[in-house]
Amino acid sequence: MIDVPPRESKSGFAFASVPTMRYAANSAWQLLSVLAFNLMRGFQLATTAAPRGATRTRRSRFRFETIHTLRYL
Repeated sequence: MIDVPPRESKSGFAFASVPTMRYAANSAWQLLSVLAFNLMRGFQLATTAAPRGATRTRRSRFRFETIHTLRYL
């Protein structure tokens, strides 16, 4: 599973919201949000993600767009 960045997951994938007062429904909501994030990254990796040079401080080897940018495009 791909790690979801905290800032993008809260704003772009609604991780900061609690849609119901049921534990099972909230767990399903979070799993669907992570699935959507993984699908978005997987599609980018397969199609448009540009490779970047590896450094000691850079975590990702590819340049990914945020969900806000992809929605705008």
